Amino acid sequence: MTFLVYAFKRLLLALPMLWLVLTVSFFLVRAAPGSPLDRDSELPAALKKSLAQQYGLDRPLLEQYVSFVKHAAVGDFGNSYIYRNRSVSAIIQEAFPISARLGILAMLFALSVGLTLGVISAFRQNTWIDHFIMASVVLGKSVPPMVLAPLFVAVFSVSLGLLPVAGWESGTWQYVIGPVLCLGLYDIAAIARLLRGSVLDVMRQKYIVTARAKGLGEFRIIVIHILREALMPLVTYLAPALSSILVGTVIVEQVFNIPGLGRYLISGAINRDYTLVLGIATLASALVIGMNLLADMILGLLDPRIRLQA
Repeated sequence: MTFLVYAFKRLLLALPMLWLVLTVSFFLVRAAPGSPLDRDSELPAALKKSLAQQYGLDRPLLEQYVSFVKHAAVGDFGNSYIYRNRSVSAIIQEAFPISARLGILAMLFALSVGLTLGVISAFRQNTWIDHFIMASVVLGKSVPPMVLAPLFVAVFSVSLGLLPVAGWESGTWQYVIGPVLCLGLYDIAAIARLLRGSVLDVMRQKYIVTARAKGLGEFRIIVIHILREALMPLVTYLAPALSSILVGTVIVEQVFNIPGLGRYLISGAINRDYTLVLGIATLASALVIGMNLLADMILGLLDPRIRLQA
């Protein structure tokens, strides 16, 4: 199977999945009790009726769904109910780069530390170094960002005064360190453990034993043969992990008062802002599915056996 045919088949599977996620999200949001207009309880009934007509909330649910799908297909989610006179697309364009910068920096931090720890642990298997690294990363995995973020602020900002308590200030380094560490530490454990297991598995392969027996240099064996093969399983983890970290910064952004997508998602959910919540949900779904598709493409390029089995 050629790579183009393989890529086309994967794309055909991704599009219905995105449609299914958006459909479920639409009806779940509408199933929540209340209405976007409930927060304006002091408004006259006639004005509420006018607003419902303006936003299409008076139309049948199926008609609203068809309209949502048609407009979402071209990236138009309408205006926000809370932030009136602002389109959801404009809000996303403003907030997503901040969340994306935060997520990418956190993933780069997790990759650099996780890869290093995983390789060291594998080549020092069953030594005190290996046990210490694995115990440390398991501890890190046990503390999610939603718990770590308030602790970080309490210790390093409030008690020690080393970093600002909250804010963004155009992403200057003092404001970036806290959220990046809190997000990245959680993924370090997964990356280190995955790479350690993969490296150990490759080291036991017969061609590695043969290469050593023939006198091939250790550096060449490690870099060209072991790491090249061991990094492949990491691709399947990194793509969805990056999409998750990009859209999963809700609590961290709230704790550090960062004007990213997380703040708007929480505000939209509390105030039943259907258009805002669905716009962010669509972006999140597209990122997760797109990153998984990208991982499939990369693996298909690296290993032709995957294309043949697809």
